[in-house]
Amino acid sequence: MPNCIPMKKKTMLIMLFSILFHALHIEAQETIYSKEDSIFIEKILAKHPLSKYACRGERAVAIAKEFIGTDYVAGTLDRHHGEPLFVSTTELDCTTLVELVTAMAICNDDDASFKSVCRNIERLRYRNGIHCGYESRLHYISWWIDDSAKIGVIEEIHSDMHTGKQRLELCYMSRNSDKYAMLKNNPELVNRIAEFEKPYRGKSVSYIPEELTGTEKAKEVIKEGDIIAIATDVEGLDVTHVGIACLVEGELHMIHASSGKRAVVLDTVPLCLYLAKNKRHVGVRVFRIQ
Repeated sequence: MPNCIPMKKKTMLIMLFSILFHALHIEAQETIYSKEDSIFIEKILAKHPLSKYACRGERAVAIAKEFIGTDYVAGTLDRHHGEPLFVSTTELDCTTLVELVTAMAICNDDDASFKSVCRNIERLRYRNGIHCGYESRLHYISWWIDDSAKIGVIEEIHSDMHTGKQRLELCYMSRNSDKYAMLKNNPELVNRIAEFEKPYRGKSVSYIPEELTGTEKAKEVIKEGDIIAIATDVEGLDVTHVGIACLVEGELHMIHASSGKRAVVLDTVPLCLYLAKNKRHVGVRVFRIQ
């Protein structure tokens, strides 16, 4: 009589093998960084311990300011084959800046190390914190937001100023795959990305309209260190830019990696004027580091 494994036990074995596979896969993922990156990150963590600040948001602003002047470089995460965990302090875009600042801001003082920051980046960058290929990366800001909120890293702020409504129809990546080298060279990934986009088609989110961001009330809702996500009306997209809120002479400004200025900057113009310069900017969503 052939050996048989009861279905319940077989299912449990499959689950165990799956967990083991993911654990081994994550462990095997390469991390690309320079020694200078690790030294600089640990230097900033030592300079800005959490105990020095009233909240993680205040710490986030202080950390973000350390990167002002850093070169803006787009597409750094797409340079390397096999989706390694790439960490850089010398080349940043808007997303990797906010990601790095958040990963550092949530470090506790008893574990303020480069290794801890890398672990946090992995949790923030990949779906459910599982780093297993290009399709596991949280490419859209809405994906990043929801995943980070699920693990308690950030909280979306809502108020009576959030009068703008955005109906998400995420499809930009799958419908413009020729603009993404990885998708263009690996067409089988397009369908996988499209599957992850589907739950975000028809979902409604609220935002603070662009014309309200310069009001006194906006400064009560948006605090220093909050993550600002700029909502757009570009078809298929949700957000086109992110930065860190910062007060300058009582006005809301943004620390961000600017493609126009080719560097991380504390923008010289208030947030409301920055938004008004681009007609595709409809307003902002606001997130607070927990």
